Amino acid sequence: RPMVEKTWGIFQGLNWACSIEDMDWKDRGFGSNSLEYLLMKQGFFFEGHRAKIDCLAGIALLASTLPTGEPALAALLASARKERTLVHAVNSPFETKDILRARGYRWDPGDRVWWTLTEDLEGEQAWLSDHVYGGSLPAMPLTPVRANNRFSLRVG
Repeated sequence: RPMVEKTWGIFQGLNWACSIEDMDWKDRGFGSNSLEYLLMKQGFFFEGHRAKIDCLAGIALLASTLPTGEPALAALLASARKERTLVHAVNSPFETKDILRARGYRWDPGDRVWWTLTEDLEGEQAWLSDHVYGGSLPAMPLTPVRANNRFSLRVG
């Protein structure tokens, strides 16, 4: 997204979705989120790893109906429309790094902080309080993330 926005400024205000990050393929009956695997399970075969072919394959996948009966593109768009919150686990004790990683937190070496995106802010804060901060949740930056700024450099 940053490259596209830098080249064509009009993209800065548009919503954005990712067919990997915004789709829980396993919940929809798939064992992997690899494009080749997803297409094979949908009955398509292609020789990938070429930009144009991969793009066309992705379009074919999003035009298909999922095993759950829902159109793939509709499922992707519904997921992308959900608001998420960027949570920074500031000053988390070093010994909690493994449980943060196991929960899906990522390390930002520049800011030296663990972070995640969540749809359930209250649940995430309760988990952090119980598992990371010993019952006392510190003040932490919370940033709303929507489809119009997700995957951009504007989310901090």
